[in-house]
Amino acid sequence: MPQLPPDDGRAKAFQEYGRYAGLGFQFAAAILVLGGVGWWADEKLSTKPLFLIAGVLAGATGGFLSLLKSVPGPKGGTRRKSDDPSAPR
Repeated sequence: MPQLPPDDGRAKAFQEYGRYAGLGFQFAAAILVLGGVGWWADEKLSTKPLFLIAGVLAGATGGFLSLLKSVPGPKGGTRRKSDDPSAPR
């Protein structure tokens, strides 16, 4: 049986890539679905392009808020001196 190469974090990296790709598809889907609902409403009510624009904006806003909740904040790092309360002024 052939020896498998060491993982060295590639599986975790691919898992993260898949997660963020999924977030991108979710963002696009929110815009397309709500834009489609707006387009449908415009067709029924003869209000072109009022509901289409509102639907796209609502989808973009909802998708963006979902992205903000899903993406973790920065880990560790250094603080800028201006943010450090113990730094001399």
